Amino acid sequence: MRILLALLILTPFTGLFAQNEAVLKEAQKHFNEQQYSIALEEFKEAAKSDSLNANIQYKIGLCYVNLKNNLPAAIVAFENAAKKCCCQRYS
Repeated sequence: MRILLALLILTPFTGLFAQNEAVLKEAQKHFNEQQYSIALEEFKEAAKSDSLNANIQYKIGLCYVNLKNNLPAAIVAFENAAKKCCCQRYS
């Protein structure tokens, strides 16, 4: 009974994880192709589902740096990445 309950609770999250992985894969593909504005939007979308992922925040910062149109936003993204990384390591 407990196993069934656990499966029912975790099943929706499995789909969200897979969907987020697909978005991240596309974002990385666009980043590698130097399509930074598309990659930025995709990384932002992925961050909505995985707000604690420091790597996503770092990639958002890199997109802003490469676009050269919003360096203050890049700094904020890098600061967020550093905070999330430190919090994950030491909490």
